[in-house]
Amino acid sequence: MLIETQYSLWLIIVGLFLAIFFALLLYKGVERSFKPSILLVLKVLRFCSIFLLFFLLLKPLFLKYFTEVEHPTIAVLLDNSSSISQFVSKQKLVELTDEISSKLPGSYQVKMHVFDHELKDIDSLNLKGRQSNLSESISEVKGLYEHKNLSGLILLTDGIYTEGENPLYSDWDVQKPIYALGVGDSTPKKDFLIKKLWVNRTVQHNNEFFVDIDVQAYGLKQEQTKLKVLLNDSLVWQQAIRVESNNLFKTYRVKLKAVYESTLNIKAVLQQSTQEVNTQNNTKQVFVDVVKRKDKVALIASQVHPDISAIKQALESFDAIDLKIYDNDNQELDLQEVSSIIFYAPSKYHRADRLFNKIRTLNIPTWFILTQKQDFQIAKPFMNGHLSFQNLSDENLQVRPVLNSDFELFSFDHDLKQTINLYAPLLVNFGEYKISDQTQVLLYQKIGSVDSDYPMWFFASHMQAKHAFLLGQNIFRWPMSEYQKTESKQVFNGLIEKTVGYLNASSEDNQLTLEHSKVYATDQNVNIKAVLLDQSANLTTQPEVFLEVQHQNERSKFQMVAHQNYYNISLGRLAQGRYQIKANTKLGSKSISSQSVFNVQNIDVEAIDQVARHDMLKKLSKKTGGQFTNYTSEFDVSFFDALGDQKLKPKQKHKKEKRFLIDQLIWAFVIIATLISEWVIRRYHGIV
Repeated sequence: MLIETQYSLWLIIVGLFLAIFFALLLYKGVERSFKPSILLVLKVLRFCSIFLLFFLLLKPLFLKYFTEVEHPTIAVLLDNSSSISQFVSKQKLVELTDEISSKLPGSYQVKMHVFDHELKDIDSLNLKGRQSNLSESISEVKGLYEHKNLSGLILLTDGIYTEGENPLYSDWDVQKPIYALGVGDSTPKKDFLIKKLWVNRTVQHNNEFFVDIDVQAYGLKQEQTKLKVLLNDSLVWQQAIRVESNNLFKTYRVKLKAVYESTLNIKAVLQQSTQEVNTQNNTKQVFVDVVKRKDKVALIASQVHPDISAIKQALESFDAIDLKIYDNDNQELDLQEVSSIIFYAPSKYHRADRLFNKIRTLNIPTWFILTQKQDFQIAKPFMNGHLSFQNLSDENLQVRPVLNSDFELFSFDHDLKQTINLYAPLLVNFGEYKISDQTQVLLYQKIGSVDSDYPMWFFASHMQAKHAFLLGQNIFRWPMSEYQKTESKQVFNGLIEKTVGYLNASSEDNQLTLEHSKVYATDQNVNIKAVLLDQSANLTTQPEVFLEVQHQNERSKFQMVAHQNYYNISLGRLAQGRYQIKANTKLGSKSISSQSVFNVQNIDVEAIDQVARHDMLKKLSKKTGGQFTNYTSEFDVSFFDALGDQKLKPKQKHKKEKRFLIDQLIWAFVIIATLISEWVIRRYHGIV
């Protein structure tokens, strides 16, 4: 045990002299009134009270060092999805958890969890989950026990995941073994299935576009089927398919035309075979937005960089955007024709000052991608005080993105929250950044392991012009990271499109906008969000907003709930079908409305893929130094004997406990006791 003070210990000497000085000064000249022994007691009492008070003002504290033994913890993660229920019952899983607890040594702590679309407590076990996010659940287990003596993970699952990335890439400490119990049958069944539909998310009205359909067949050699394509439930294309091998994969390209003005429902259907085990994956559909206006976007790039190609590919996947790239010396840019402009590294553009003056005069929306120190000074007039920066240097930091869940300008895909964790860091100029209250931040900077309040991707407006800013370069790594782990670039493309779409929307177009998913499952809550802008293009929630919902011949009307900067309403779980919605409000004497469409489907994703992925579980176990075995009704829990390995020992943690003396009442009692004792003695001898 040690004693320290928050102030210098040399001050104790000052306290000693002060206490001695006041003790002697107080009793100077009264020596004859007391016996020498009594006088000494009085001086000592006064010295003690003064010195103790002074010493406590130095904020002394006791430091107590001790060792705490933390026994190893084994986490158990049980798959709660419906695909498990045909192979193991809830009762069997409960019995298994009891067996695991009894099999492991008493020094182990066993912690039970279940997962489907998210990590849950063991009390939630019901084997009815409609989604599986295995990678995110593994990462959450790691976070829960990050500062504890976690020795390993026991995982019972079929390995099928319908959300998130491949679990092989999950955020897990490879030094902690994963013991996987494989449930289900990993043998491919006889099956026709539509693997994926590839199509642009928006198309121009009356334009032709292509749909790519990936078709697979297992164990159905010499079988025949028919592939049909329906557009808004009308048959528009079909083709007979003869399977020439036991493992067929082929992509069919179909040309369609956006003849409807509303959302297109594109459905691909494979004719069922009598030999198929699973027919729920014979149908797949996507929804495509039809637009009547094509926005012209200019991308001015003063240098060659892979970021430009990534943005170009993302925007070209949306038929509603006409993108043209201009280099540093191009003179063909007509500002009267463009809807918005993207500047990449603007400080290297030699006509920047003259061009920027015209842009501000015409109130053209702009998106600045700032990659170096000089870019910030060029873009500063467009920031209008919404971003201030200082101490910028040419040095770059590797900074990861952090999603701002309170962002309100537009909605983003639910997958963005998960996918953002996959994205590689950007190179951002080292410096200090501060944003105004009127700024809408989409992404913050994560510096090392710290979530900062520095912006990475944000939006601001001035007068009637809207501006977006991205601080950093190497954004091209984001779609690469996403495709590597999800075989898709949909989230990244959507993020680019939403940014440009927000900039392109005029005040009339987006004065009242509805934000929602295009497709909901029957077991999902349908949430509708509305954003309203006043005449000055500022967010407002002053007027009432009403939402009309039409399904078949039924029509309902609701009042939306106003929040700080937006409106919202939850319609709960709805029956399968197509729903038309219309929001209405009034700004002064002006009536404003906005319409949209969404679909509700009876989606059981767990039933689409029924082939257990034991090969992935084997790789995961091997990667972490664990083991894999198939789970059966006669499963032998001696499989867990390896957990008794000597390297999985209790962990000793050396801790330090601080206690401030001034917080303990006993010292107040001591000081009061010395003062009272001194007063009683003085009173007894007739001196007060």
